[in-house]
Amino acid sequence: MTEQLQNQGAAIAWPQAGVQPAERIERLPMAVGVAMLWLLFWVGFILWWALMSALFRRGAYPAAVLVAYTLPTLYTLAAFIASRRPGRAIKLLHFGTFAALSLVFAIWLAVLGAGLPPSDAGPYLGMAFIAAVMGLMQYPKAGLARYEAYRSSLFIGGVIFMPLFIYFAALLPNVPHPPALDKVYLFPLGMLGFWLSAAWLALRATEGEHVPGLEVRPLLPFRPDFILPGGVNYVKGTILMGVGLMIAIHPELGMPKWNWWGFVLAFWGIITVIPLRGMYKMAKSRRLRMLGLGGTGFGHEVVKGLILFVGLLILLYGFVNAFFGTVPFETLGVEPAFNAFASGTAAGRAVSVIALALAFVILVPLRGWYKTRLLEGIETAGQMFAKQLLLWLGTLLLLIGF
Repeated sequence: MTEQLQNQGAAIAWPQAGVQPAERIERLPMAVGVAMLWLLFWVGFILWWALMSALFRRGAYPAAVLVAYTLPTLYTLAAFIASRRPGRAIKLLHFGTFAALSLVFAIWLAVLGAGLPPSDAGPYLGMAFIAAVMGLMQYPKAGLARYEAYRSSLFIGGVIFMPLFIYFAALLPNVPHPPALDKVYLFPLGMLGFWLSAAWLALRATEGEHVPGLEVRPLLPFRPDFILPGGVNYVKGTILMGVGLMIAIHPELGMPKWNWWGFVLAFWGIITVIPLRGMYKMAKSRRLRMLGLGGTGFGHEVVKGLILFVGLLILLYGFVNAFFGTVPFETLGVEPAFNAFASGTAAGRAVSVIALALAFVILVPLRGWYKTRLLEGIETAGQMFAKQLLLWLGTLLLLIGF
């Protein structure tokens, strides 16, 4: 027994001299490793936001756009290069690239004589949340030896482009409203990368392989490459559709505003729609179905629909506040001038209530019932179109209700 315990202790002991750095990293407890990545991303995002804000304030718009796209592009390129090279330490190249770029941003800020934009805790809390997601999604859970096998460079690129919303957080408060016509291009230029990253996440090539060490528990692997792509496509599509509606109904062409606290609230809607709903689908539906223990009934579909509906309510209210430049629960839906149910016309209130009610019916019971009639994974093109059409229609009605 003593010998067995000694062997177990040796297996988890910190490596001694002569062990490669990559092997040392693999033996870090996951909580420590993720915390280190979180700190790296958090500091880097703050410097990235501060530099873009300073450049936009100074009217250096091309330089600000260049900074916005340099970070995710070089990060993705580094991950691609690392995936084509042997060795373990090289798999950390994209993290090293991020650290190097963060240092460059800090030096650039010092040269400009600029500091962090004056603000409350909103930006730092919002970027802390997104940094935590970045760390969890990219942490080498199963080690570095086959990192590219379960974290493809396409997946890493799609993930690192997600924080491109920080570009809007730097742009919108620092451009006059309404902007001059020669500056309107700045908003769709940011949206282009925001959308394209979601599009390539949907590619089959972003899915990695299953390797030992990814399991949270038996038959339940930690596979964000399964959960993230569809959820990100849906959330970003919802945001783009909502922004399009805001611009379309606005009396003059212009750009939205920005409020960090709106994003902080919207983040929890994103967490509800993507990982929470995704994990429920994997643990309570797909896993049970694979084991022949059910998971396809109407009740399961209703629960998934409810999670989606509640997540969308949080997401939309958060982003409406973010793009109106207001703090959640202080202006929109509270002050009489911004409360459609209190100050709108009877017809307007009726449209809002009907739209919200129809959205609930379509997204929860109707779509849930329809999905019980399908065999997931082998649906026909027509069945898939009908399922997604219900999702789109329910989301559109929810946007109209807002």
